[in-house]
Amino acid sequence: MPRSKSPIRVADIREGQTRRFCFELLPGVEPCYAVHQAVVGAEINQCFRSVEMQVRHHGGEQVAGWALWVWPKVDLAQQQWTPR
Repeated sequence: MPRSKSPIRVADIREGQTRRFCFELLPGVEPCYAVHQAVVGAEINQCFRSVEMQVRHHGGEQVAGWALWVWPKVDLAQQQWTPR
């Protein structure tokens, strides 16, 4: 699959601007990356429903967080997210 030519990328939580943004969202909480993988048969872009289904079938609990996207020199945005 060819790589996207979009300038938008996942934000690097080690960068100063991104770290400050994280601390504005959740003061006092250290930002971290969540390891995740796609689940066969899960609905695309429906992470909350997909995780809910996985928890129902396999146990565990849903953990929510933020996906951070950066468009260099234009925008830094967050999206509520749950790994699946």
